[in-house]
Amino acid sequence: MDTTRKCCLGSTLKWYVWCAAVCNLFYVFHHFPDGAIGAGLLVLRVTLATMLVGFGLEHDGLALPTAVIIVPAFAIACLCIGFLTTWIAVFCGLGAMAAIYVVPDAHGAGCALASAISLSVALVGPGAFSVDHLRYGRRVRVFPPED
Repeated sequence: MDTTRKCCLGSTLKWYVWCAAVCNLFYVFHHFPDGAIGAGLLVLRVTLATMLVGFGLEHDGLALPTAVIIVPAFAIACLCIGFLTTWIAVFCGLGAMAAIYVVPDAHGAGCALASAISLSVALVGPGAFSVDHLRYGRRVRVFPPED
C-alpha cells in the first residue's frame, strides 16, 4: 500500500505526517472554544451588552426615534444570545467610538472600554455558548480519496 499522497503544493508527504499536520491545524484554528474559555467569552459578550444598556439608560430622557431605540436593543439581544456576534460586535465598537464625538456628554473612557471589548469579541468569536455555534459549529469534512 502506498503511503504517499500529493499535498496542495505538489510535493509528496508521508500519510502519517500529513494526518498529524491536519490534526494539529484543527486544534489551532477552532473557532468555538468550549469549557472555561467559552464561558469567558459568554461573560465578555454579556459585559458588552450590559455596558450598552448602561449607555442607553444614561440618555433615557431624550425623545428619540423608534429606530434609534430598536437597533441597539436588537444588538444587545444578539450579543447576549450570540447571534451574528462578529458583525454586531464590530457595529457596537464603531458606535461606541462614534459616541465619543457625537454625544456631547459621553464618557470617553467608557466608550473606549466598550470599543476594546467589542474588538476582542469580534476577533475571538462567540464561543461555544452561542447561537452562532449552533449555526456554524464544528463540522467534519470528508474528502473523497484521490485516484
